[in-house]
Amino acid sequence: MRAEKRSAAFLLVAMALLGLIVGVGGTLVAAHQGVGRLHYHADRPQRGPNEYLDKLTRDLELTPAQRDSISGIFERQRGDIDAIWSEVRPRFDSLRTNVRAEMRALLTPDQQVRFDEISRQNDQRRNRGNSR
Repeated sequence: MRAEKRSAAFLLVAMALLGLIVGVGGTLVAAHQGVGRLHYHADRPQRGPNEYLDKLTRDLELTPAQRDSISGIFERQRGDIDAIWSEVRPRFDSLRTNVRAEMRALLTPDQQVRFDEISRQNDQRRNRGNSR
């Protein structure tokens, strides 16, 4: 009976670990491909209102007057957006740190070094985008 309990416990742990691996792997693949609400693109520069306005201008074929009006909306709302981000950013940064720590714990030492470099590059890119 004791061997059966050990086998059952081992199977339960193995299945949980497999589920974790599949979940993390699937999430990373989905994020890399931009599926759903996940938008992780380490190779793409940070986007801001100017890049978004350029995309809208192209995709919607905005007239110069429309583009100027939308640009004005962005400028008028900039203060409110910055105020909201200043409140939310500490919580977001804390969550990102926790997520990275959990992910890092799953990696080999060599992967951890590469992951740390990717994280550092992402932080630099994000900080450049925030220095408006």
